[in-house]
Amino acid sequence: MVVLSEQQQKEICEQYKIANVDKVKIIPLGVDEILYNADAELLRSDFRNTYHLSESCVAIGIIGRIVPVKNHKLFVKIIIELLQTPLKDKVKFFVIGDGYSKNELQQLLTNAGIEWNNNKKTCKSKVIFTSWITPVAHALHGLDIVVLTSLNEGTPLSLIEAQICAKPVVAVDVGGVRDTFVNNESGYLIEDHDVDEFTNKLLLLIKNKELREKMGEKGHLFAKEKFSKRAEIDAFRKLYVDCITSTMKK
Repeated sequence: MVVLSEQQQKEICEQYKIANVDKVKIIPLGVDEILYNADAELLRSDFRNTYHLSESCVAIGIIGRIVPVKNHKLFVKIIIELLQTPLKDKVKFFVIGDGYSKNELQQLLTNAGIEWNNNKKTCKSKVIFTSWITPVAHALHGLDIVVLTSLNEGTPLSLIEAQICAKPVVAVDVGGVRDTFVNNESGYLIEDHDVDEFTNKLLLLIKNKELREKMGEKGHLFAKEKFSKRAEIDAFRKLYVDCITSTMKK
């Protein structure tokens, strides 16, 4: 049985007792760094021009299905908090993805007096719902920070992709999230879905471009080493060879 992280291995072997540890192999997801970073500067420029973002504007995005388990309601609470700070004019928020909870989120924003739109190219709205963007690297290079607010996760691909594109991440500590980045180096891990802590960590990044770049660089190196496509392929090849060899010995 192949799992993607140490946390998943613990759940499979210890929590749910589906298999013994000697029957479970950890092989992290692999992403193609070259594919994600081809024409990075062009992608960033195109995204930011499309949404009329100045270079001083800090674009914060969340990527994924808009469904309850992804807990976008927490993202809305964070947006409300950030827009009450002196840095409110410096930020813009992007909800990238789609799902049946979208209307509910938009109503929450309306109730809070926050202007939003459905992928309109305007500089007025603070929150833009883009639906899905393909390739996602187009959005990732245009963003400055990527967040994750889920109630539960296996191995969140959006955090890996963000780091491959050299973006710092801020994410809640659930499921296998802690295995996807280095806390306080390539991003910040938030305990207990704490709105204040989440907001404060984002403020640190919003205020400090050098910190964003430093964390982004560390995240890129981390993801490139741990989540490379070549490493994934080599790990599966070795697993197959080991299993065949073991069978032949029997």
